[in-house]
Amino acid sequence: RVLIVRKINRLGFASPQILREHFSWYGTVENVLVAHSRVKSGGGQAGIVSRLRPSGLGFVVMSKGEEALKILAEGPEQQVSGTIIRVQKFERRMSESPGGLEELEAKE
Repeated sequence: RVLIVRKINRLGFASPQILREHFSWYGTVENVLVAHSRVKSGGGQAGIVSRLRPSGLGFVVMSKGEEALKILAEGPEQQVSGTIIRVQKFERRMSESPGGLEELEAKE
């Protein structure tokens, strides 16, 4: 149901809308999560300058697992708005302790 999309920075700041429109051909897109990054650089007399850069990584949440499988069946590299992006299935990593996630939740 959840996909990781990489190399999306070439889609620019409109990447969430572009991804939603593209993947809606396969079914209902519940959510697109993209976090643009702020980069700091030393800027002469002005001091530290911060600028926003388009995200290179995002998550697409489909309403059904079958829809995500259709997308994955298209291959790991797909063309979206003239840009090649990488698409992978999201797999949650569990804690390395024997109790896993349940143990972490019990501590909270």
